[in-house]
Amino acid sequence: MITTTETTTPAVRVGHLERDKFTARLGLACALALSAGLNLWNLAQNGYDNLYYSVAVQSMLQSLHNFFFAAYDGGGFISVDKPPVALWIQALSAKLFGFNPLALLLPEALAGVAAVGLLYGLVRRLFGTLAATVAALALALTPIAVAVERGNNTDTWLMFTLLLAAWAITLATERGRLAWLVVSMSLVGVAFNIKMLEAFIVLPTFYLLYLVAAPLRWYTRLLHLTLGGFVVLAVALSWPLTVDLTPAAARPWVGGSQTNSVLELALGYNGLGRVTGQGETRGGFRGGPPPGGLPNFGNNGGAPGGLPNFGGNPAPNRGGGRFGGRLGGGGGGGLFDAGIAGPTRLFTGAMAEQWSWLFPLALIGGLVATASIRRRLPLEPRGQAILLWGGWLATYGIVFSMAQGIFHPYYLIVLAPATAALVGIGVAALWAAYRRGSWYAWFLPSALLLTAVWQSKVLIDYPAWSVWLTPLTLGGSLLAAVPLVATRLLSVRVWRRWAPGLVGVGLLALLLAPLAWALTPVLAAPTNASLPEAGPATVNRSDPSSWTRTQGTSNTSLVAFLKAGSADYFYLVAVSTAQQASALALESGKPVLAPGGFMGSDPALTADGLATMVAQKQLRYVMGLGTGRMSSNSTVSSWIASHCVVVDSSLYGGASGSGGFGGFGGGGQLYDCAAQ
Repeated sequence: MITTTETTTPAVRVGHLERDKFTARLGLACALALSAGLNLWNLAQNGYDNLYYSVAVQSMLQSLHNFFFAAYDGGGFISVDKPPVALWIQALSAKLFGFNPLALLLPEALAGVAAVGLLYGLVRRLFGTLAATVAALALALTPIAVAVERGNNTDTWLMFTLLLAAWAITLATERGRLAWLVVSMSLVGVAFNIKMLEAFIVLPTFYLLYLVAAPLRWYTRLLHLTLGGFVVLAVALSWPLTVDLTPAAARPWVGGSQTNSVLELALGYNGLGRVTGQGETRGGFRGGPPPGGLPNFGNNGGAPGGLPNFGGNPAPNRGGGRFGGRLGGGGGGGLFDAGIAGPTRLFTGAMAEQWSWLFPLALIGGLVATASIRRRLPLEPRGQAILLWGGWLATYGIVFSMAQGIFHPYYLIVLAPATAALVGIGVAALWAAYRRGSWYAWFLPSALLLTAVWQSKVLIDYPAWSVWLTPLTLGGSLLAAVPLVATRLLSVRVWRRWAPGLVGVGLLALLLAPLAWALTPVLAAPTNASLPEAGPATVNRSDPSSWTRTQGTSNTSLVAFLKAGSADYFYLVAVSTAQQASALALESGKPVLAPGGFMGSDPALTADGLATMVAQKQLRYVMGLGTGRMSSNSTVSSWIASHCVVVDSSLYGGASGSGGFGGFGGGGQLYDCAAQ
């Protein structure tokens, strides 16, 4: 008997391990393939996407000076209003593959796929293949993640870098190793140089995790965390301090700042100002959008072949489209479709549909998972993971819910990893509880049904989508939940062998709605590249021409006129805002000066500075400088009025009395400053 046991048991175990390995690889492969398909399929339709960042990368390729300081224009006059790390990655890709749309979009798309694989590994090591597969699929299908990862906004790299930091803090906490804590804090510092203070929101969770769970004496933990604080500050402030300590004459003006300081930008407009609302008036939006509606930041509006509509167009229409639009406001409201600050912001209107489809499953499953672990200190590794993901979701959720300043739905991508992790962990915990047969078994069918009900509530605003998605979602959940309940309530044994398949049916039903939303940025280019979203409200399905971004971005005759007249000058023209400049720069291939920065409100240019640039033959033409709701520099407008000559718009095909260039934040009149 001993011989039989010794000869058969290892074979059985080997076979079981082989099946586990195959299942694990299959789950990972499916999640990665899904993510790659959503992120990479038909990516070229997005063109240069957010032209503001694309022009910055083009400028950064022209010199190491421009590269390091993240200069927006080729002359290095002003920088972009974000730190440089994500743009450095795009610039390196463009250096390797040439400056083209795919070279700029590919790094973000691949980072999104890598995030799915990384999350899979983080969840599987503690919770198994089922949890990891569900978590990876949930992240791959998060609509806002797909929308952002298919563009060149910097938030994809913020999310991925914080995931790497989470991996490092996990190892640091489990092993009590200062080295891994330093790695984690360094990565958070790098994330700061991607999106500034937004990266620090996760720090309270990281600190709490190490403080309550690292297998070290309490004073050692405090010492390590103190050293970690110095590390994160040193890495985070390395670039900002280098820029601020460089003489102003030797570097670009810091775009987005009022005092030519990266620290001011990080703490103000890109930091606390987003939470408190201070500095919001700089954009001219305090109390509502500007007269005439919101600008089209996406740089792809307007008539085909014509200049983009940078101003005067209303917010996206949520009531049309071949597949149906959104009825009314859907409880959204707020500027930039970001809802009203408050506890329910993330669960109403356009915000809810970007990320929250599986939130009830994450919440209920997370609570069941928490109940199944030892909750005494120091926390066991599974408890540490639940604290990590729950704390991540809570801190970002609270800050995003209460932010009074400028807030955009695409910020929600940073919620995706934590939500997806809790969904995977929760599903595994619910299934384990169901199999044990205790009263916890009722949570599994309840979670499936409640999540389906929540999805139906979100779908109400889209009747043409709800008419087919709601029956599939509710029907699939009922098909799974009713037999699962009957099995436990009536002890119907025949269903038990089918229980795994029933749970699979329920999960697949709950993935249909997020999949439908995630497919929208794949099927059509976004209507607004600077403010990416997913869902039927973001594209005009009745107009097939909108499914691919038009790359003709400027008025051909205007560009031809400017190029001919500025052949001996460095800049093509100077305009108020980067929204105006970006399209012209890409169309002409020549640097365009935007001294007002992204919003047109940066005081980077003085009348003396403008006079010097004209005298040194750096600049000949100006358009809308010193005018409009975004500008307060009256000395520049006075100098232009007294030293420059109005250009007859008929010379470049413009409308009579205008520059032919509808400018967000300024008029469109063209002036020639070399004529006198």
